[in-house]
Amino acid sequence: DNLLESTLFGTKKGAFTGAVDSIGMFEKAENGTLFLDEINSMPIYLQSKLLRVLQEKEIQRLGDVTMRKVNCRIISATNELPDKLMEEGRMREDLYYRLSTGFVFIPPLREREYDLDLLIQVIVNRLNQEMDTVIIGLTPALNMMMHQYSWPGNIRELTNVLASAFNFVSERDGYVGIEHLPNYLRDKLEESLREQGESGQPFLFSLPKDSEGRSRL
Repeated sequence: DNLLESTLFGTKKGAFTGAVDSIGMFEKAENGTLFLDEINSMPIYLQSKLLRVLQEKEIQRLGDVTMRKVNCRIISATNELPDKLMEEGRMREDLYYRLSTGFVFIPPLREREYDLDLLIQVIVNRLNQEMDTVIIGLTPALNMMMHQYSWPGNIRELTNVLASAFNFVSERDGYVGIEHLPNYLRDKLEESLREQGESGQPFLFSLPKDSEGRSRL
C-alpha cells in the first residue's frame, strides 16, 4: 500500500528508510492524462486520498506537509461492475460518482465475436513487427475454433495465446494453425467441440455482417 501511495503521490526525503524526493504519477501527468487501471484494487483509504485529488486538484507527497496543485485528466477502469463493488464495500460511492461523469461499458470478448477477427489481425501484425516474421493470419480451422472459445481472459488471453503460438510457427508455414497453440488451449477447444458433438448441437460459425445484413469476410 505504501509503495502504491508513493508511486501515485510521490515522496519526500526521509519519509521512510531510503526515501528520496521524487514526484508521483499525478505530477508526471501534469497537463496530460493518467490512466488508473483496476482502480477497485486500490485500498479504501487511498481511494479517499484520490477523491481529494479529484475534488481539490492537489496532492501531498508521502512524508511532506506541502500541498501541491496538479492538473491532469483521470481515466479509470474496473474489472468488475461498479454496483457490485460498492455493494460489497470495495469501492467508495463518492469516488465512483466523481469518476463516472463519462462512463463506457466494454463487454467481455465472448460477447464481441465480430471484433475477434479484427483483434487477431492487429495482434498478428504487431507480433510480426516485434519478431520480424511474415505470418499472414490464422488457418480457417483455427479461426473457427477461436470463435467458439469463451475467452475468460479477454484480450490479454488472446494476445498471450497468439504470442505463444508464434514461437512455434515457421515462416514457411505462413499461417498459425491448431498445432501451434499452447496445449491447454488446444485441449479446451477440442473438449468444447466434443461436448457440442455429444449433445447433438451443431458446430456453428457465423461470419460478421455489414450494415445491410450481408455476410462479409
